[in-house]
Amino acid sequence: MIALTGRDALVTAHSPYAQGDWFGEVENSPALHLLASTALAPDWPAALEAYEGRKRCRS
Repeated sequence: MIALTGRDALVTAHSPYAQGDWFGEVENSPALHLLASTALAPDWPAALEAYEGRKRCRS
């Protein structure tokens, strides 16, 4: 979506994104959540389940 419309167009269309670095935080949150989901996951399918909130991984 960002590549299609451009970051500035999204920030302009949705004024809350213009507050501080809110857009940057929202833009990076899926990657950070996926990284956190892989912390205790033994493999990729388990990491995706943790990301989706379907299953908690145990160490």
